Amino acid sequence: MDQASIPLISVGVPTFNRPAGLRRTLSCLSAQTYPQLEIFVSDNCSPGSETAEVLAEMAERDPRIKYVRQSKSLGVAGNFRFVLRETKGDYFMWAADDDEWQPTFIESCFKALQNGAVSAMSGFETYYRSSGKKSPAVLPALDPIHGVAPNMRAFLHCLTPSLFYGLHRRNAIGFFLEEDVFDYYDCYFILRLLANGGIT
Repeated sequence: MDQASIPLISVGVPTFNRPAGLRRTLSCLSAQTYPQLEIFVSDNCSPGSETAEVLAEMAERDPRIKYVRQSKSLGVAGNFRFVLRETKGDYFMWAADDDEWQPTFIESCFKALQNGAVSAMSGFETYYRSSGKKSPAVLPALDPIHGVAPNMRAFLHCLTPSLFYGLHRRNAIGFFLEEDVFDYYDCYFILRLLANGGIT
């Protein structure tokens, strides 16, 4: 497959005043093995100059990294919407500004989506930096072949809001741009995906 025929994947990074975490996040995204990435960061009006300095440094290292510094706060949900709205890939993922990934994460999720699902997530673990301990996450057993009701039941028995940070087909998540965000919206978001194509 030639480079021009590989679908573009957009990664949106909403950030606010976490320069050290942001540097790790962007380093991990730059190291991804998937070859066609758009990495777009929205700095939600961070105080001081540290975040801007990290962004300038990382964008100089990797020209795929583009960024905007908001002149006033968009709010958390507004910043998440902004990075979705301003990117253009047919596939999209939000990247938290303190998360890290194995280099094959995006490529593996993209391959998993070829089974017809609208969203994919690999296993993950929580890393506690203060103690150096890692805690593997327990994921619900989701597969589009199981059907909507069994997948919803599996998710509700094993709530995993972090599935929000998987790789999604853009045409399946447009509703996020139109709705108000409320408590436990990430769980609602995942249930919408389970109802409209499934998560693998």
